[in-house]
Amino acid sequence: MPRKITPHLSEALEEFMAIKGSHMARNSLNNYRSQLSRFMAGVRDRRVHLLTASATEAWFADAARDQQPSSYNKVRTTVSTFLAFCSRRGWLDHDPMAEIRPRRVPKKEPCGCRRNSSST
Repeated sequence: MPRKITPHLSEALEEFMAIKGSHMARNSLNNYRSQLSRFMAGVRDRRVHLLTASATEAWFADAARDQQPSSYNKVRTTVSTFLAFCSRRGWLDHDPMAEIRPRRVPKKEPCGCRRNSSST
């Protein structure tokens, strides 16, 4: 059986960004690239099929300590979208995000102050 050859994560990211670039705003693209570059730095720029659930879970455990739940959830969605792209390309035959769940975002308490809408 031939060995599976897949691109490195950085190469997959370039292909992903080229496709996303056709229908996303520049700021959104920059945000995607920034988040995914941090992810890649944390799990090392390995070949896509060699990305393990344990490496992904460890990276997200670190991210959970450093980020607010809403920010963590945005990064989780971005990474998940990228890895789904990799799966559709046939580069992943497993889900490295299977055990990574969104964090609960606490509801903000209302401040109890109301603006006075009447004038004088």
